[in-house]
Amino acid sequence: MSRVRNYNEGIEMRNLLAAIGRLLSSMRTVWEYCSKAGRLVARTFLAPFAGGGATLPDETPEGLPGPTSAVQDGLANIRRLAGAMAADRVTAADLANVPDSRIEWLAAMDRGMLAKVLCADDAALKAHLTGRNAIRGVLAADRDSVTAYRNSMSVNMTDDEPAPEMAYAA
Repeated sequence: MSRVRNYNEGIEMRNLLAAIGRLLSSMRTVWEYCSKAGRLVARTFLAPFAGGGATLPDETPEGLPGPTSAVQDGLANIRRLAGAMAADRVTAADLANVPDSRIEWLAAMDRGMLAKVLCADDAALKAHLTGRNAIRGVLAADRDSVTAYRNSMSVNMTDDEPAPEMAYAA
């Protein structure tokens, strides 16, 4: 018997390959989010116990020029302070090497924004701080944005309403 070619076989194979591609893409996305979450946990919970903040190994491949030491230290200090603020364990050592404008910027943020600062890599954080490329969901790092954000938060809260953190307290 001769078999009549079914044109749907090609379409089914194409759909199968597309499904495999979507599966692999979603696995990579999950891996990226899990690794970012792991870095966040490591920075947040190791910071109070590691003498002011644990640093993770540099991810710059050997042979490629990395960021300068001063810039890297400044970003590390900002991340250390963000982790301490997220954990509600700010010490004088955390505040020592961070400029006042950056302290005000971090103090205006909620924990979600602080977590995004912790998870951002050096290039993204540097671009956000200089205003070249913003990190989505993070307050802009200029004085006008911080002032406007604080004013909008104070207008939204009245004396009759409890603070958002206390709204669900028993």
